[in-house]
This record gives sequence, structure tokens and C-alpha cells, in this order.
Amino acid sequence: MPTLETSGTQTATLDTEHTLGPSGTEITTNKFFELWVDLGAMAFNDRTVFRVYLKCLTGGTERLAAQVPLWDAPTEKFFRSGPIPSDIWVRFTLEQTDGTGRSYPWKVLSWT
Repeated sequence: MPTLETSGTQTATLDTEHTLGPSGTEITTNKFFELWVDLGAMAFNDRTVFRVYLKCLTGGTERLAAQVPLWDAPTEKFFRSGPIPSDIWVRFTLEQTDGTGRSYPWKVLSWT
């Protein structure tokens, strides 16, 4: 059963990559994670990119593992990253690159 790992609302500053995590940092526990973001505020001409970063080894370099750009007002009003397994380190980000800065409610669910 999933549990809430962390949550919040991120007000996007255009062209700034915002980390969605506890106090704006990465998550360093050994679990499966899934990012959920409410897209209800997105409108025509908005463009927002969601990214997942991982580290392969403790002390390693963070690397981009996935990114998903969304435009305008998507039909589906939630973005879900899908399950991300991480044994040491994961970081989720949101960057709005076009439109008017929106507020995005979000949460990260976890399970073992």
C-alpha cells in the first residue's frame, strides 16, 4: 500500500527548475516512488517539463533518467511519473518554460 512520502504546492517561476521533495531536496530512502502533479491550472500556451534524476551508486553523479514535457491544458489533469525504484537517491523536478507561472499541487507516494 502506498504512503505519502512528501507533498506541497510549487508556484512555478518561468525557466527555473524546482525540486519537488522534502524541503526542496532529493529523497534518499530505499523504496519505490511515484510523483503525482495536479495539472488543473495549466492553460493554453503553457509548457511544463517534469524530470526524474537518479544516482547509480552512493556518492555517484546524479543523472537525468526521464523527462516529460506537457503543453497547453492537457486532457488528463494529473501527471504521474510511474513507479521509480530507488535504493539510494531520487530527485523529481518541475520547470515551466512558457506561459504564465502556475501553482502545481504535488505529492510523492512511496512503498517498499
